Amino acid sequence: MLSCIHVSTFAPNDDLVMTNARTGRSLFLIMPRYTCTLS
Repeated sequence: MLSCIHVSTFAPNDDLVMTNARTGRSLFLIMPRYTCTLS
């Protein structure tokens, strides 16, 4: 059976980084992660 748990993370390397070319600002979007294990 495949069981998944919701894991929220704030690690920079796990974030989706979007850069606005006009302002030069970076927008960090925190994406939820799901860790799945086959048990």
